[in-house]
Amino acid sequence: MYKAEDTRLHRLVALKILPEQVGDDSVDLVRFRREAEAASALNHPNIVTIYEIGQDGSTHYIAMELVEGRRCASCLSPAAANTKSN
Repeated sequence: MYKAEDTRLHRLVALKILPEQVGDDSVDLVRFRREAEAASALNHPNIVTIYEIGQDGSTHYIAMELVEGRRCASCLSPAAANTKSN
């Protein structure tokens, strides 16, 4: 996730970037697009607004509402933060 500026609408946004090495016909790209479509279909105070899904060259991205605050990891206990899920 990156903090970026939408220069057309003059607002800060959060950008979620799919790694460039993910191919245009990969399962990860399908999942990435499905995530954006699902989130954009919802309207709830606890779900960010999706502004755009796009591609710049080989980089796929989702531009969404930026929510300032603490990092999720800071809310977890030290034991939970160090746990890796499979």
